[in-house]
Amino acid sequence: DTVPWEALTYVTGQINYGGRVTDELDRRSLMSILGRFYQPNVLASENFSLSASGLYYVPDEGSFQGVIDYVTGLPLEDDPEVFSMHGNANIALQRQEMSRLIDTIVSIQPRVAPPAAGIGRVASKDKSLSRAQSTAPSPEDLVYAMTEDLLQKIPAPISEK
Repeated sequence: DTVPWEALTYVTGQINYGGRVTDELDRRSLMSILGRFYQPNVLASENFSLSASGLYYVPDEGSFQGVIDYVTGLPLEDDPEVFSMHGNANIALQRQEMSRLIDTIVSIQPRVAPPAAGIGRVASKDKSLSRAQSTAPSPEDLVYAMTEDLLQKIPAPISEK
């Protein structure tokens, strides 16, 4: 029996992952990486190495438990070398993930508006307003001030006469 390597590569790369990989250059890269794994040498060689370090390899035919032991002994995060990529690819990935994390944190942070006129101020004996020493406007006060500001900006209704 012959293994349909080309068909397996196509099904995996274009059909299974093809919908998720939308950039044409990324798709070409994916197909190139799959081409390294989906080839006759993978089955013909003993412990076919998938990386330069030899950490990643195709285990010999053996017991199911032996394969489970090999897989559980692998690092939790794949090294870029297993995909024939330079070590800097990991740095780029970490920077991208950190940027996404920071963007998410900033997007869920509560927005704080500057205090509106009259909020956070206390009338003194001589009727002049001075800043309250330790009181900041409450969220409700901020919402109220913004609502008042928006209401003042709404134009008067047009009469139907």
